[in-house]
Amino acid sequence: MIKEESKHFKNLYVMGKDDIEKFANNLAISFQGYPLFEYFSNDKYSVDKMRFFWKVSLRMCLKKSLCLADSEDVKGVAIFSEGTQKDSLFDYVKSGGLFLIPKLGLKSTKKMMKFEKFANSIKDKYANDNCWYLYAFTVLPECRKVGIGSKILRKVFKYFDENKKDCYLETLTAENVKIYQHYGFDLVETETVPNTNLTMYAMYRKYKEIKQENSLSNEEIRKENNETNKESSL
Repeated sequence: MIKEESKHFKNLYVMGKDDIEKFANNLAISFQGYPLFEYFSNDKYSVDKMRFFWKVSLRMCLKKSLCLADSEDVKGVAIFSEGTQKDSLFDYVKSGGLFLIPKLGLKSTKKMMKFEKFANSIKDKYANDNCWYLYAFTVLPECRKVGIGSKILRKVFKYFDENKKDCYLETLTAENVKIYQHYGFDLVETETVPNTNLTMYAMYRKYKEIKQENSLSNEEIRKENNETNKESSL
């Protein structure tokens, strides 16, 4: 199904197996300073370690998620998975997940697992079979505020609207809440991540009804005919 969905994004760059390194590099660099990953890293963020984490995650995402970039240069990245998708232990092991512990450390790995369990408990309240989940969205620091992120999100949400699909996400900054509200998301729940001072904002975007162009109501047709008659009688 993901392969079929990918065909609809010809103006975006769809990640293939050979692109995992580039996508992982973008995500590792772009998420530096983000509260959740600073917490995972015990305030000792390492681009190298997080690049490894993202490689594992992207291998799991490859056949089950929409992994999109603005272009082959991969300046902006967005990853969407089906709302009710769950990764199995087999997927985790196959993608190299067992090497996370020696690479990231036991403490960091435990934090990630606990957060995932907590985040999934919130997501399960809202995500459904008609919903996509925005798993990750980043733009390289030097490429921000020039429309790269907007290029990706607008094309994806246009497709979701056309196919009547909703979208769910969570973010860890109040600043991001305002950004996502601009794209039609509503804040549905605010929770403190257990045993931290982090606040998680759960957001949901209901698909927008697409109005057919050139479809006029009877009243609009009548008014248009009246205007035409007035113009022809001048």
